Amino acid sequence: MSAAERQKLELSDRDTARLAGAEGPALKLAMSLIVRTGEILGAERLIDVAFAHIDACHYSGQAHLDFAEFLAEGGARMAVPAWTNTIPVSLIDTDLRAEAGEPEFQAKARRLTRLYTKLGCRPVWTCAPYQLPGGPKFGDQIVGSESNAVAYYNSVVGARTNKYGDFLDVAAAVTGRVPDCGLHTDEGRRGQVLVTLEEVPEALRRTDIFFHL
Repeated sequence: MSAAERQKLELSDRDTARLAGAEGPALKLAMSLIVRTGEILGAERLIDVAFAHIDACHYSGQAHLDFAEFLAEGGARMAVPAWTNTIPVSLIDTDLRAEAGEPEFQAKARRLTRLYTKLGCRPVWTCAPYQLPGGPKFGDQIVGSESNAVAYYNSVVGARTNKYGDFLDVAAAVTGRVPDCGLHTDEGRRGQVLVTLEEVPEALRRTDIFFHL
C-alpha cells in the first residue's frame, strides 16, 4: 500500500499505529483489511461502531479456522459487543445433520466456535440476532454480516450497517472501526428505487409468504 493511497483515507493516530504493528500482528492484519476496504470504497475516513454480528464463526473451510487462530494467538479481542451467527453443526448432538459422517469437519467447526468465544463473542448462534434483547438501537453504527439481519437492522431498527462479509466483519469488530461510506452515511441511505404493492392481491398480502415477497 503506497503512501499516496493512504492519504486518501483519514486515519486516527491509533489507526495508524495499529497499521504499523504497534498492537501486534493480529490488529495489524485487521486494520489493514479495514483500511484497504475504505480505500476501495472511496471512504474519506473511518468511524467507530457499537456492535457487531459475526458470520465468520460459521465454518466453511480451513481458512476460517486459520484466520480465527491467528487473531486469537495474537491477542486480538472484540472491541465492541459481538454476537455470533449460525454454525453448521450442533454443539449438543453430534449425530445431527449431514455432517454426522464427517468427524473432522465437526471437530474443526466446534473448534471455531470456541475460538470466537475466546475472541470475546457472545455465543448466541443465531441468524436473527434482532430477536434478542440488548441489541443495537436507532442510529447506531454497527457491523452486520447475515443478509437478513443487515436488512432488518437498517430498515426496521434504523441502525446503520453495510453488508460485511466473512473476515471483514471480524476485522471491524476487533478494531471497532469501519469505513464511513454506503449505508453508514445519510447520503447512502436515501432511497433510489420505489417499489409499489398495489397489484399484489389482497389475499396474498394476508399470507405468511407475503413477508418473503
